Amino acid sequence: MLPVHRDIRVILPQLPERLRGDDKAERHLHLRAPAGLIRTYLLAGGKHIQFNVVDRAEMLDAQIHPEDHKELTVRVAGYSAYFIRLPKSIQDEVISRTSQEYAS
Repeated sequence: MLPVHRDIRVILPQLPERLRGDDKAERHLHLRAPAGLIRTYLLAGGKHIQFNVVDRAEMLDAQIHPEDHKELTVRVAGYSAYFIRLPKSIQDEVISRTSQEYAS
């Protein structure tokens, strides 16, 4: 068996959009890949998973209308922070690292 890291951070950037809508079968399909990842990780001895299910559009809107996103929390280098309280440079970094494509 391959060695497994005991901690893992999972960023699911497009999952919020993919879980909206009325098609239950389609929503279920989009949850299968992350569910398989979780199952495999835990069966291999993983101990901790941190999920960040974020919406890029919401973060971009928070930069323009911070008053509408006071509770938006993101993960930054090992700690959680309110997005609108972060400097713009850190906000941009958080947005850039959560903007990869989610493979379906």
